[in-house]
Amino acid sequence: GEAGLTGDTILKQSLYIAAGVIALAGGAQLMVKAAVTIAELFHISPIVIGLTVVAVGTSLPELAASVASALKKDADMSVGNVLGSNLLNILFVIGLVALIQPLQVDADSIRVHFPIMLGFSLLLLPLAWTRFQISRFEGVVLLLGFTGYIVYLVLPYVR
Repeated sequence: GEAGLTGDTILKQSLYIAAGVIALAGGAQLMVKAAVTIAELFHISPIVIGLTVVAVGTSLPELAASVASALKKDADMSVGNVLGSNLLNILFVIGLVALIQPLQVDADSIRVHFPIMLGFSLLLLPLAWTRFQISRFEGVVLLLGFTGYIVYLVLPYVR
């Protein structure tokens, strides 16, 4: 017989999605509370906690999906997932949050963190443009760049 989605399967999958969204909302609430507590406990700037702990925590699902796609040799899904996630975060999330509550942007974000984000985004262009692939060596360069940025963020707080 022909494989297809039955009404029962669609209902079951819809319930899984609804349960996942509810669990995700609860987990997000817990992560924000924990991140604020960590920032206060260690006297670390909330922007640094957001750029490190919260960013890594919220990116783990993208990492898992991208690794799974890469293992299935579906690089387009990995790249689409990363690009889609970043566009969603920059355009939709910031836009929606600003509609709810106007955002005050820290001066350091404009002077330091935004240019770093743009610089790494621009770095991807020549890396991907050559042979339309990102090699293992180029992946190492990106990982070292990320590690360097994290060290730059955390170093002032290390005693």
